Formats: sequence, structure tokens, C-alpha cells
Amino acid sequence: MKRIHLLEDLIPISDFRIRTAKIIAKVRKTKRPLILTQRGRSAVVLEDIREYEKKEERLELLDRIRSRRLTDMTDLSRHLLNQTVP
Repeated sequence: MKRIHLLEDLIPISDFRIRTAKIIAKVRKTKRPLILTQRGRSAVVLEDIREYEKKEERLELLDRIRSRRLTDMTDLSRHLLNQTVP
């Protein structure tokens, strides 16, 4: 995932309404998310679908790794607790 450039990737929602196709083309081309603002505050993030899917896959993988590590740590703890100290 490419990082947001805060000077380039913040667009008022009113601009988005006027230039929707052009802005979507920019997001697809740059592969960077874009933040739409409303009344001067961040409102939503617009992201290329392929980049979004890649990010979701990475997050799922990280969750599986974390879950597995927790399981491994739990198994290790149980094993150590069940050992008798000489």
C-alpha cells in the first residue's frame, strides 16, 4: 500500500462531486488512498479496489500469524507448567 501524501491526497467532497471520474482515475493510477473532507474535516477514504484487497489479505495473514503465535505460546506455557523441576 502506498502512503497518503497529505498535500495531494486530501480533497473536499464538493470537488469529488464535480470531478468524480478524474479523481477515481487518479486513485487508480497512483494506487494511493485519497481522503475526502467534509466541512474541513476528514470524512472518508477512497481507495483502489485492488489495493484494498491486497491490504485485507495482508491483515488476514497477520491475524492468522498472531493467532498461531498465541496458540504456540499457550502450548509452550502448558508444556513448561507440566514439566517437573528436578
